[in-house]
Amino acid sequence: MAARPAGSAAMGSGSRQASTNMNLIYHQTIIPTQKITHCVVGTFTLPGASDFVVVRHDTLELWTLHVNQNTAECVHSTRLFTNINQVATVPTVSEAVGQSSANRGGGILDSHPSSRRDQASGGSSALQRLAITSETGTMVLLRYDLDELPIPTRLMHDPTDSSKNDIPGTASTEHSQVTSLRGRFVRVSEVDLGRSGARLTVPGARLAVDPLGRAVFVAALMRQKIVVPLRKHEEYYTERINNRMMGGGLLNDEGDPNVLLMGDVTAVGNIGANDENTVDNSAGELSQRKKATVRDIISFGSPVEAHRQTMIYSICALDGATENATFAALEQELPEVNAGGGTGAAASPPPVVGGVAGQAYLRVNRSALQGGGANSSAKVKQLVVYAFASGLQQVQRTHLVPVPATAHRLVAVPATPFGPGGVLVCTDAEIIWYDVLPQVHGSGLRDGKGGDLTSSSSAQQHGGLGPLALFKTAAPFPRRADFREQLYDPMIVSHASTCVRNDFFMLLQDDQGDMFRVSLTLLDVQRSYDALRAAQQKQQQLRRNRGVLDAAEAAVPAITVPSPLVVTYFDTIPPTTAMALFRRGFVFAGSESAPTHGLYKIIKDGYGSDAEYILSRMRMVEQSRVDETRQRDKPLEDAKEGNGDTGGNNNGGDPSGETANGDGSTNGADKSNTGDRTASDSSVVNGGMGRRNDATGAMPPPALPAKGLAVPPAPSVLLRKQQPNSRVVPLFHPHQTLRHMVLLKSYPNTPPVASLIVGIPQGQQKQPQVQIDAVVGRGSDSVLFHARYGYAARLESSFTLQAVFTHLMPLASATGMQAQWLELQHETARSAAFLGVDNSSASGKRHSSKKRSYHSTHTSVCDDKLLLSTRQGTTVLSLGLGKQVEPDTLSGFITSEHTIAAGTLRYGVGYVQITPTCILVLPHHGDSVGSHYQQPAMATPMAEGVTWMHPHGKRILAADISGNTMVVSFTQAGGIASFDMGISGSRLQQLEMLPTFPHAPAVSLLRDPDGEANMFSARTLTSLSQPLTLAAIATVSQEVYIVSPKKLREPLETIRCTSVDDRDNCGTSATAGDAAPAITSVLLTYLGRKGGARRLFCFIGHIDGTVTRCELDHITYKVINRAVLTCGTAPCQMIAGDGERVCYILCGEFNWRCDVRDGMPKTVPWRFPTPQAMYAAFRRPAPPVATAGSGSGSNIESGVVTAAREELVLGVAGNTLSLFAAGVASTAAETGLEYSFSYTSLPVAGRRLLQHPTRPECLLVIGTEHRGYGVAALRRAASAARYKDGSSSGSGAAADGRPELSAGAGGIPLDKPQRSLNHPNYYVSTLQLYNRRTDRLDPPIYFQEGEAVLSAAVGSFVKDFGREPVVVLGCAEHFTHGSGLGVGASWTQGRLRAFRFVVSGASGPSGSSGPSLRLEQLHDTPIAVIAASSTGFEEDGNDDNTATQYGDQPTAPQSKGVGGAITDYPSALHICADVGLLFVGMGAASGLHVYAWGQRRFLRKRRLPNVPSRITSIETVFATPPNVVSSSSGTTAATTPGSTTYAADLYRCGPNSTNIVRERRLLIVCGTVDQSVFIATVQPGTSSGSVGSMSFLMLIARDAVPRSITCVACLDERTIAAGDRFGNVVFLRLPQDARLGFAEPVQNMTDIELVEAERYAASEQLLEEIAFHRAGQLVTSLRVHDYDPSDGTDPTLALRILFYATTLGAVGAYTPFVREEDAALAAHLQPLIASHVRCPLQGGSGQPVYNAAARLSTSPAAFTSVVHHVIEGDYAQLLLHSSTSLFSTEARSEMEAALAQKERAEAAQRNVLSLPKRVWPTLGELVAKQRALVALPP
Repeated sequence: MAARPAGSAAMGSGSRQASTNMNLIYHQTIIPTQKITHCVVGTFTLPGASDFVVVRHDTLELWTLHVNQNTAECVHSTRLFTNINQVATVPTVSEAVGQSSANRGGGILDSHPSSRRDQASGGSSALQRLAITSETGTMVLLRYDLDELPIPTRLMHDPTDSSKNDIPGTASTEHSQVTSLRGRFVRVSEVDLGRSGARLTVPGARLAVDPLGRAVFVAALMRQKIVVPLRKHEEYYTERINNRMMGGGLLNDEGDPNVLLMGDVTAVGNIGANDENTVDNSAGELSQRKKATVRDIISFGSPVEAHRQTMIYSICALDGATENATFAALEQELPEVNAGGGTGAAASPPPVVGGVAGQAYLRVNRSALQGGGANSSAKVKQLVVYAFASGLQQVQRTHLVPVPATAHRLVAVPATPFGPGGVLVCTDAEIIWYDVLPQVHGSGLRDGKGGDLTSSSSAQQHGGLGPLALFKTAAPFPRRADFREQLYDPMIVSHASTCVRNDFFMLLQDDQGDMFRVSLTLLDVQRSYDALRAAQQKQQQLRRNRGVLDAAEAAVPAITVPSPLVVTYFDTIPPTTAMALFRRGFVFAGSESAPTHGLYKIIKDGYGSDAEYILSRMRMVEQSRVDETRQRDKPLEDAKEGNGDTGGNNNGGDPSGETANGDGSTNGADKSNTGDRTASDSSVVNGGMGRRNDATGAMPPPALPAKGLAVPPAPSVLLRKQQPNSRVVPLFHPHQTLRHMVLLKSYPNTPPVASLIVGIPQGQQKQPQVQIDAVVGRGSDSVLFHARYGYAARLESSFTLQAVFTHLMPLASATGMQAQWLELQHETARSAAFLGVDNSSASGKRHSSKKRSYHSTHTSVCDDKLLLSTRQGTTVLSLGLGKQVEPDTLSGFITSEHTIAAGTLRYGVGYVQITPTCILVLPHHGDSVGSHYQQPAMATPMAEGVTWMHPHGKRILAADISGNTMVVSFTQAGGIASFDMGISGSRLQQLEMLPTFPHAPAVSLLRDPDGEANMFSARTLTSLSQPLTLAAIATVSQEVYIVSPKKLREPLETIRCTSVDDRDNCGTSATAGDAAPAITSVLLTYLGRKGGARRLFCFIGHIDGTVTRCELDHITYKVINRAVLTCGTAPCQMIAGDGERVCYILCGEFNWRCDVRDGMPKTVPWRFPTPQAMYAAFRRPAPPVATAGSGSGSNIESGVVTAAREELVLGVAGNTLSLFAAGVASTAAETGLEYSFSYTSLPVAGRRLLQHPTRPECLLVIGTEHRGYGVAALRRAASAARYKDGSSSGSGAAADGRPELSAGAGGIPLDKPQRSLNHPNYYVSTLQLYNRRTDRLDPPIYFQEGEAVLSAAVGSFVKDFGREPVVVLGCAEHFTHGSGLGVGASWTQGRLRAFRFVVSGASGPSGSSGPSLRLEQLHDTPIAVIAASSTGFEEDGNDDNTATQYGDQPTAPQSKGVGGAITDYPSALHICADVGLLFVGMGAASGLHVYAWGQRRFLRKRRLPNVPSRITSIETVFATPPNVVSSSSGTTAATTPGSTTYAADLYRCGPNSTNIVRERRLLIVCGTVDQSVFIATVQPGTSSGSVGSMSFLMLIARDAVPRSITCVACLDERTIAAGDRFGNVVFLRLPQDARLGFAEPVQNMTDIELVEAERYAASEQLLEEIAFHRAGQLVTSLRVHDYDPSDGTDPTLALRILFYATTLGAVGAYTPFVREEDAALAAHLQPLIASHVRCPLQGGSGQPVYNAAARLSTSPAAFTSVVHHVIEGDYAQLLLHSSTSLFSTEARSEMEAALAQKERAEAAQRNVLSLPKRVWPTLGELVAKQRALVALPP
């Protein structure tokens, strides 16, 4: 293996060298994260398609929306193994240049195909590109290429087809038929941004793309911003055409796939002589730069810097009629820059020379930033507008506008013709719109100096930097009705917008889930400008009438005009991290913490007026900040009638103070009565575009007087007294259910995991499957999450039968087939009539005909009959459309015999039934479906009824039917025969018969998945015969023959099943060994695709519960791959699926679903709510498709093939017939989760999850929620319910005409739609008991208001309380976690609460009798106030009257007492049942406490003060000291006093305690907040008469690397695993020579020796880092699970598996290697992966981000990563997949050859050393073994 580099050892403890570690750990992801972090809309697959890209942390997925089916499917998924920062859609240059915003196709609007040639080329310019930034430090540009090009087709009835109608002037219309949307993302350009990793100053955290595709704006969190221009390559398509003419492929433009991962194609170099706008590159890279290779129509250009010493909160790209790409950024200057005065580069703008700056220049408002005003603040945020001049290669800051300090998000507004353009600034109180291009709408406006606002002469005064004003308007956010009780300010967390017709539709969502619609139309904006223009003209006329000539000397009050901005409440859904809004009204919402994502459809535009949703209004007065106590006045609630208020309103308190109200009568409170839109202040503000020529700066623009023209003008804003700012807030009730949207489909999500339990369900030990229970989510989204490997079928409906049946066979509807056949013939006949019609009218008829043809031919054939069979007879049922099941007695089927096989003939001509005695053909007499067709050609063929029996009376043993082909086998000396329905398809005829064929117990015919789709196509009009198919015939001699039904004597392949699976033998010949088990069933089916061709599989079921899976070549039908699957112990019955994607295995009580996912055949468990005796695939009629309206994408949509199909099965169990939905997210990408999820709602957000030690089905749920609902809220809700009942009966406030009182009585419900975040700042905690077996969650036990449960433990105190477990909770009263930035947590008192389990015999709520558990509190122990100078030698001996030492009066929240006394709370708990002690972890000063059980409280026994940091997690383990030998080894233990490990004065061991406690030393492993892990132990004392010492705690080892530990776990007595807050999992080991105690007894040591020994143990003994892995996500929980694959027969195989969970909901596992051969293969595979893997997001050579041991580093030669000794199993699984973006085919071949060479070299070395020979496993076997360790099938 690759040894650890020396450089990594130096990173440890100085000169200490790490010992060589041969232990490798295998990592694999159990549940990948499903949380969506980013989502963007674009067109990537086909022109006009509605696609969107979803990012799940490090996985890139491409989804497409099928508007006609109201569903979305994932067509591509690739894991990139690096954290993706941002994604953005990039429109192509050819699509944007020369087009205005009116007809462009960029952004989120669906575009028309630009040309048919580009549409079929696969790299169309109408398709958009994807820009991605990640932790690699590189921004890449990706293009999506289809694996299969669209097939050009023509309609057979196309009148404009030149081949059929050569009419002059008629154009030929081509249509592309898309067979699959599967493809891959290809990197076409990249640019380096900086160093890799999560860094504050490396650009990539913010990303925006110009809507016209001219440039990309990339910003970091701090300081750095760059603009990357996009270059156009017109010669790209010319080169592609030349390559095609030379024989090159259409998709592989570069010929070699490795070209996609070549060096940087962007010539990054110096821009100017001053080298200001460059990205750093080494001289070696510049000298070795290769010639740029054109790989796409666009590519990245040379980056241009726009750095500034600011914090960047948000950026966006502005849309509008501008010559340059324009971007907006929300920034805030860094404190150190402001502290430097005016000397900083950012504090003073650079000088301007000759009117054009040599570098980026800025027009800045000095007075607003440097003081001089009452409202100036150093913490003010700024809206900065950047313009990129491509000709000058410069980034110019054109505007700098101060915005409120609470601004946090920028949203661009679409420009003409959809919207006015500009930018929306979202604050916590309101939304502000700035029109950064007032010259478009504000022609004729006057600026603050009296000149024209948009004139060029105004811009040239004062040195070329004139004062350019911006139009600003604001609208407050509506608040919930409970805003009266507690004030809150929302924060916008996501937004989405789209353009439809000549308007745009925009939605904003706050952190409570409320969605708001933003309306800002061009007409309203123009009206506001006209009103402002009229007001200015009146002011100018007023000045002239008064004789005032200089506008600068006049009093200029602010101008108030009606606001064009309207914000209305829309709906409420769970808070999202990303939203995608489509033009057809679909909304894809990626939930933040809800258990599911959602696809919604907007069914209503929203509210038309405020009166429809606004309950009332409140006037909020913001007090001056002079008062440091910040006391709030009581809000005054406005009535709906006008109040005549003339107070000022500053729209949320703009800190610049440049805008003020002049007339309060224009606010929204007065407008609401008349039904008008809400109006707030709109005014012109100085946008910071010029220098002030006076000391006070320019006055605000003039405004109309408040009460008419006769009133004298008010004094200046800067001169008059400042009034308190106020705003009117509309209040509303959130919707309890969706009102304007409807939920179409839900997709699974993995919310943040707080705690998890991993186990194997009881009663399934023979087939163990991983079951994970966790508490996830936050707030009202918090649930108890249950995940189990495998799919769970969902019951749709059930029907009770008259008898018990064991077999069922659904039959396709013959009536539906005949109807489609007649419709196709009618369409063919009508096509001739179009040839003589006028071209214009024929075009319209052809379009409508095409739509009808599509909807008819693409309607899947449904099943309308069901044959239920037993050994005694058959029953026929008719399945009606109204979900009715009725007996069918007139169909003519044989009911007196058992039915072996049945089917529907092609085109619905009849049915076939095969019984043990005969073959019955039943003609189907259709209804009057074709009575209106008079032509003879319209007649549907009808089968001839016939009954065939064997000439010699042989009975039929097995049979199968596929279309018109039948194959049967006989008893009585064997024999087989094949039949079909002849050329006409209506007469049964025998193809061939072999009378001497061996007994064949199983027969299977290959079903053509395209047979039913092509059955009603034009190609089958001239032929009614079925194409050639295959058959698999299994014999009693364990052989399976692959034959053609027409040539039974010529087997195409013979599969011989053996008892021993030989991986080197494909099964074509027998091997030595025992006889194989008998064959019970066989299935020949297609599963998945590879290279555009379907993959053929043969499944052979055996009697011993195994299945042999063989993959056949689709051309030669030879076996190319073989595997043996263990499905159970009962005989395996193969069940056919849809013949294309899925099939099933029934093995007793176990069910399995087989499919191909990402190129790998998968067999996944499948569970039913109740066991089914037999089931079969079922097809029900498709629901009517709602028309989505006309548009550019409707025609394209009709040609897109979707794999998102409904998967249903009919099952029979006893006398119950049930319909089940598969519950599988079937997508074309085939990357759905292989888990079934279920949820249990929690009243309070879960924090910890514990398991009962002796009852594994019982779980303890500890809930702790900040601002949650407690007992008081429940009482208020109950009183509100009673109040509502009283009001409905005619009494109460509502009945008395006081709706405002009734509305505020109880607020919104506690669980719907989302919990409000404006509750008091305290915690609510609960304790609940959940039973997994009965799925019952007991009512919660609520704690006191403000009490937070921060730690929990469960265990037994055997000696003092018995073996019954006890639950101990660590609580903190009046706990607040602090807001950070120096404000820490506070509390008043810490407590330990103990609960016990009580067995109750009462029956449960469901009526089930039997004993049940409930919780009962035993006692409460306050944490004592301890003096800071106290030592650890103390013991509480009193068990009574403990309240006096803690104090009876509550104190203010604090963490430290008076006079050095310390009060603390328990942050970590652990019960060690072996010694009967409770270990409590607290802060650094309080340290580690040890408690024993008491009758009325816990008794503190020992304390270890002054630990490195606050303890967050505690685990205990017993370790053998170096000088002590275990008695189990057969030798006698040392009896010296120094070897004593048992602390008799402290341990509370039970009467039957083991020798482990007496022979080994107890180690206490503690994880801390920021000082990693330390280990403490109990040093036993001596007791010899009256002279002796007590045992005490001492620290013996620590970790040298400071880490922020979140959880720890003990793997063995010296190995520790710890997870930190930065997504790392470290494995530490206590050295074997570490001292676990003192070398001599304590009484023999002096004080100096004792202190020195303690110092050495605490400081010098360091833990060794044996392995390190980066999970990439914050690790929240670690769990150790014991697993023994030998079931106790071989103790050496007993393993401990480590599971972990993260904040993104991912679950993974670390497993050891069982065999040395496996570890050897993994060790050699590790460096090969590092050298051959390629990351699409990485520039240069494409090396991934992290090290080869797990995730690989960017440049392994430059630095050494700390990741080591962990094999990334996810890479190994990707190597087995057929298609992946990380490994090419050549790379896999090279790795296989290198591994074979290393195996031969090792064999030679072992031969020389006379070592036994060992055989390495294959990569597939290695992956299968490691998955088996976590109870997962391969």
